[in-house]
Amino acid sequence: MSVALFTFHGYGTWMPDHERGYVKRDSGVLPPDPEMAENYRRKQNRDAVTFADEHGRVISDAIQTACDKEGWRLHYCITVETHVHPLVSWKDESTPIDRVYNRLKQAAGFALAQHFRTNGQPYFSRGGGEDRKPVVDEEHFEHLMTRYLPDHHGYTFNERSTNQSRGL
Repeated sequence: MSVALFTFHGYGTWMPDHERGYVKRDSGVLPPDPEMAENYRRKQNRDAVTFADEHGRVISDAIQTACDKEGWRLHYCITVETHVHPLVSWKDESTPIDRVYNRLKQAAGFALAQHFRTNGQPYFSRGGGEDRKPVVDEEHFEHLMTRYLPDHHGYTFNERSTNQSRGL
């Protein structure tokens, strides 16, 4: 079984001048770069996107629906002001992590566009390589479920706090 924590950043919310640096596809985590941030801002064609609870509900429902259709399991999903973290597992280990990432991100973006009637609005950044983190073992999974994700504050789905069965 494969398990991964994904991150979808709101469009324009994590710029290269962020104090913790930034992620660039195929380059990994890079140190803060104010000049690059200014280049990114000049290329932005829309305002930065932030998420409220209503966005979180739409995102969480869309990710759950996509998981149900694909036979995947959504363990946890938290939407904070600037990003979304779904924690997902899937049985078929031949399914590439990028396919899961892209399917969930696409489902969430489509649902937001439908709900808020904003066709063409980019809701998420085109993420870098750090947006897909495989879960290495049960201890890592438990850390994510009980410490890392609960430390975020926003709209939350946690399979352990519902009465629904989503067995894989």
